[in-house]
Amino acid sequence: MKTLIINICLLLIFLIIACKPVSIPTSTLYTSKNDSIIIRGLITVENSGLPPQGLVTINIKNSWKWANGKIKGENNRVFANKKGEYEIHIKKGDTLTLIANTKLYKREAIHTTNALYQSQNIDFQLTKNNEALEKTKQNFTVYNNLIKHIKNVNPDSLITIKGTVINRYSKKPIKSVLIMQPWVYNTDNYLTFNLTDSLGKFSMQIPKEDLITINSLDKESQRIILYPKKDTIVNIVLPIITN
Repeated sequence: MKTLIINICLLLIFLIIACKPVSIPTSTLYTSKNDSIIIRGLITVENSGLPPQGLVTINIKNSWKWANGKIKGENNRVFANKKGEYEIHIKKGDTLTLIANTKLYKREAIHTTNALYQSQNIDFQLTKNNEALEKTKQNFTVYNNLIKHIKNVNPDSLITIKGTVINRYSKKPIKSVLIMQPWVYNTDNYLTFNLTDSLGKFSMQIPKEDLITINSLDKESQRIILYPKKDTIVNIVLPIITN
């Protein structure tokens, strides 16, 4: 009988230990198998608390979606939504750079974080650049395009524009045609761009109704302007004499 009581007590102790809740660190909940972390936050305009106008990108510094050797055009990035919210998955140790339209917000508002090693919330605040906006008003075309951009661009809806650029005269594909987002900078302080490959092909993901320009490096060639509203495939013919 005494042995039976001892065995029952040991069984109860084992069950208590086995059923004890296990504490899981918060960071583990947000860490994937490839050791990535999640950074999210809110972007607002100073003194108003409102979300910024135009496009705001959160870029992984020194990480490129499009690059060709030393030529680097498009960062791995996300766009803040219309509410100013963002979420990006990065590797531990990555650095983030927030970039807003400098005709609307001061360059000091281009924020770069320190290296990040754990999932966290990081909020940013932008300061209006009234001086730059007034200067922009002096150029009717640029100002009109800026207002159109602010009014129509939709960062909540990303689309893909892709296609092929052909030489009108030789009928051959054209390499190194510039596909550019004129209102969006990368972390090297150049406008975000891609170049067509050796087959004249390109593909770029952008917000709905963002401004895209297509222009050969040949200065004599015409520039094509697009505001795509949905996934778009375009075949462009440029009048380039030499290719």
